[in-house]
Amino acid sequence: DLVLIEGFKQYNHAKLEVSREASEKPLIAQNDPTIRAVAADTCLVELELPVFGADDIEAIADFILHEAGLSAQAGG
Repeated sequence: DLVLIEGFKQYNHAKLEVSREASEKPLIAQNDPTIRAVAADTCLVELELPVFGADDIEAIADFILHEAGLSAQAGG
């Protein structure tokens, strides 16, 4: 099973940060080692983490499944 939860930033678990240029908030990925990747609607070249386009649902889903050790095959 896999559960995705929004908003638990303080807990020590793997995270994917979503960054929207319009929010003008600084990335927390630069100071949080639990963040495994970032999904953004702008180019983020300063990160050493995987960065996905915010609308690239397939790539984000594949990354999450890989990180969770789950198969991306249907019914897996």
